[in-house]
Amino acid sequence: MVFGRDIDGTPLANELSQHAARLLLDVESPWLIDPESDLRRPRNPASDADELVRSAGTLLQTYGYEVAFASGHPRDYTVRPRTRPVPSPAPSPPHRRPAGPGR
Repeated sequence: MVFGRDIDGTPLANELSQHAARLLLDVESPWLIDPESDLRRPRNPASDADELVRSAGTLLQTYGYEVAFASGHPRDYTVRPRTRPVPSPAPSPPHRRPAGPGR
């Protein structure tokens, strides 16, 4: 995940994961999809951009994403893959019917 700036200074986010995109694009989210670039940008450009980027980065880091903050356009930066994969969550146990009287 890379946060950077557009030419006009607007924060942009380029995530490489659909899950990360869903985290940023929650219904109440201050981020939206820019239809021209397919990157994420703030709904309200007048908002405190630094705080918006910081809070989004913190949210993604709590979910285990590696986050980079760049001064330029986020597509100008390459995200290196993790050196070790994040383990998948353990599968849920199968659903079983409660024991009841025999028929």
